[in-house]
Amino acid sequence: PQVYVFASASGGSGGMLLDLAYAVRRVLGRMSAAETPVTAFVYTAAPTDPNTGDAELANLYAAVTELNHYADPDVTFVGHYGGPEGPKVESKG
Repeated sequence: PQVYVFASASGGSGGMLLDLAYAVRRVLGRMSAAETPVTAFVYTAAPTDPNTGDAELANLYAAVTELNHYADPDVTFVGHYGGPEGPKVESKG
């Protein structure tokens, strides 16, 4: 399969992008397609545009910082969904 994710990094959904990426990788692993590349198209408004608000720029900075952090193969991502009894996702890279 080919996986493409399109997401905004500046609308407050940047954190969700990481959850989605690891969920997609988990599903691919269950399909025995763990080595399938996942390509993300992350878009935003123009950071140098004076009409771009401070909150939008802060969201963009946070999203890019998180993407950079979790791209490190030595960093472990851990996500708990649906409370303590819900599924737990743990992955590196």
